[in-house]
Amino acid sequence: MTLVLTAWFAAACALPAARAAQDPAAAVPAPVLAAPADGRLDAFYVGHSLISDVPDMVAAFATARATAPGHPSFRFVEQFRLGASLLMQWEEMLAEPAARTPQPPPFRAHWFAALPDGGFDALVLVDSVPRGGGRMRETLQYADNFGGAARSASPGVRVFVYEPWHCVHSGTSKGCDYDKHPHAGLRWRPRIDADAPDWDAVVAGLRQAYPDLSIGLIPGGRGLAALHDAIARGEVPGWQSIERDAFDDDIHLNPYGKYFIACMHYAAIFGRSPVGLPIAVADRAGASYWNVPNWQKKTYAPPSPELAAKLQAIAWDVAQRHAPTAAAAPAAPQAK
Repeated sequence: MTLVLTAWFAAACALPAARAAQDPAAAVPAPVLAAPADGRLDAFYVGHSLISDVPDMVAAFATARATAPGHPSFRFVEQFRLGASLLMQWEEMLAEPAARTPQPPPFRAHWFAALPDGGFDALVLVDSVPRGGGRMRETLQYADNFGGAARSASPGVRVFVYEPWHCVHSGTSKGCDYDKHPHAGLRWRPRIDADAPDWDAVVAGLRQAYPDLSIGLIPGGRGLAALHDAIARGEVPGWQSIERDAFDDDIHLNPYGKYFIACMHYAAIFGRSPVGLPIAVADRAGASYWNVPNWQKKTYAPPSPELAAKLQAIAWDVAQRHAPTAAAAPAAPQAK
């Protein structure tokens, strides 16, 4: 499978017409997700700091919408390793137990311990950055590995590729650490557009490998690009620039930026609009994200209702344009 996917990826990246034909943006928006048979949507995340706090916020959103007709509850488990590529995440299995990244339950687990038990309705994967060029074949290979591992025990699992972004210093004299990839000379905003076809090709490759599954893109980079453009047009209340108002440092988002990205994850995973979601959100331990020092000792007041509504609306607009395709066959109920 790896050789076939690698050859296909090279062809897709070389042929703009073929790439456009596979573009997830052309997909018809998915219908509202039907609640799983047990009324709970179980998701497994594989990622690094760019997923930090995102599943927690999605869980808070799902709890707030629990009384909506047909809305499932939400449970997540993650394999979390700082800065790790999908290759490194996969190879946790090969490490001596004492050398593995700790994954304390109940919210964390190694993929090779959790996925074989089945019962997952969604798999969310994010690769490391900097990334581009030949390294995208590696992304497809290990996304395929994780997709196959999840599908073996959860035959109806939906797979999402979460599109990351590069640091805000891309294309400047400062640049991004370890960035030697083809688009390193581009500034942050145009680089998102230049990188987008590579992520679309990964999604298209997974769709070719697993035509029986629903495969989708969570367009994190393109969502932030849309937010950047809305700020430039003066449409985001009180915001002056995306770097100033959505980021904590050169690549990590502050709670406002994470809230925006979580709205995109909610929209993709549940197939429902994030418009009207609550501003009050708490982490897995029940601590609020507002008026509490974060990991960088910075404190953020809750967003205004007007700002929250704008973030939700932009997230929904972008998510609809990149909705997952329906599987060739109905998803099988997950045994839990």
